[in-house]
Amino acid sequence: MRHNLDIPVQTSPNQFKPVTPNAPSPNQFIPVLPVQTSPLPVTPSAPSQFIPVTPSSNQ
Repeated sequence: MRHNLDIPVQTSPNQFKPVTPNAPSPNQFIPVLPVQTSPLPVTPSAPSQFIPVTPSSNQ
């Protein structure tokens, strides 16, 4: 009887494994999150500091 339970129990984690690789969305969502964009809009207060930092790119 214990063997029978072990079989379905192992199948459960097995099915979860394929779900993990399918969960790359959250990983991609991390960089897509507004967290990275937050610092950008938060710097509008200090656009002066950003201007001298961008001259390098302008050059």
